[in-house]
Amino acid sequence: MRTSLFALESVITLSLTGLVMYSFRDLLLNHIQLTIFFLPLNVGLHGSVSSTISSSLASGTPLRLNDWLAVVWEACRSDSWMASGVGLFNAFVGFLVPGLTQAGLIAAIALPVVACWRNVLAGLFPLLSVRLGLDPAATAMPLMAVIGNPSGCFLFLSLARVLLHVVPAFW
Repeated sequence: MRTSLFALESVITLSLTGLVMYSFRDLLLNHIQLTIFFLPLNVGLHGSVSSTISSSLASGTPLRLNDWLAVVWEACRSDSWMASGVGLFNAFVGFLVPGLTQAGLIAAIALPVVACWRNVLAGLFPLLSVRLGLDPAATAMPLMAVIGNPSGCFLFLSLARVLLHVVPAFW
């Protein structure tokens, strides 16, 4: 049963992410280097928010709004720094490799936004699970995969499309 649910989750996640990528095919065909900076980071940009909130809810500890905001804010802050650092490092490397500078700068700008979005989702899914009467520890991570990955991809590519007109291409 668990294997079939994992397979279903994988099929749904890959299908939705594929639809997002397909809808941005013109952008990706012209700027394939954007995938170098985004795809490896997309999966890891929700840190421990979901597990922290899930464990709090599972232990029966009531979660106040201030506690929730503090957990999500701390995760957004740390993941944004990590995402910006990776993006800036990639932009620096891009100065050495022609054609990667613009994509690296776009990643440095867009990845922190995606990191915060994914942390907010990771913080909301356990609460949603409890509200629906489900076990937050069992449902939050599958929801993060099915909704967080495609929506993070959509947000990054949407920001990249806008930023391509703002961030200069150095060479």
